[in-house]
Amino acid sequence: NLRQEILKEYSKANVDKIANYVGADKQRFAELMHLFLNSDYVTTQRSSWILSACAANNPSLVSPFFKDFIEKLHAPNIHDSARRNIIRTW
Repeated sequence: NLRQEILKEYSKANVDKIANYVGADKQRFAELMHLFLNSDYVTTQRSSWILSACAANNPSLVSPFFKDFIEKLHAPNIHDSARRNIIRTW
């Protein structure tokens, strides 16, 4: 369960582990994006760091989600780290 892994530990090692799991797999990246866009505050915050790492490793995965990023930037109560990671991803 991706959400459980994201919430298990907030560390660089866990980010790298999950980013490696997602790899270039579009379906896994879509699942990560769903968690980022539609989850609670903490899950969104933690998944944003992983999202940034995935985008650095496989930039082509991100382009279908640009509109979603713009909408998320305007969302109320978004954590600053989520905003930072969206900008970093671009």
